[in-house]
Amino acid sequence: MYTKIRTKNGDELNVTTQQYIVGTYVIINNDPACQFGVKTEENKYHLDIRKRALKNGDTIIGGSIIMIEGKKIPENVNTFN
Repeated sequence: MYTKIRTKNGDELNVTTQQYIVGTYVIINNDPACQFGVKTEENKYHLDIRKRALKNGDTIIGGSIIMIEGKKIPENVNTFN
């Protein structure tokens, strides 16, 4: 999955993830120096970073559609500007 964010300062961040059995691999702007693993499930990770970005006044400009079974997803996290 991926999420592309334009910060309120005009910078663009591209967050790409891959879900594995043991956790989620994250890389930011395809930079090997900015890669790490998290235990959060991939869909939830993207939901959380998009919510935080919107709260900070940033804009979501692209990304994979987030769907989590049994959970209502706020429409604005799947709307790209």
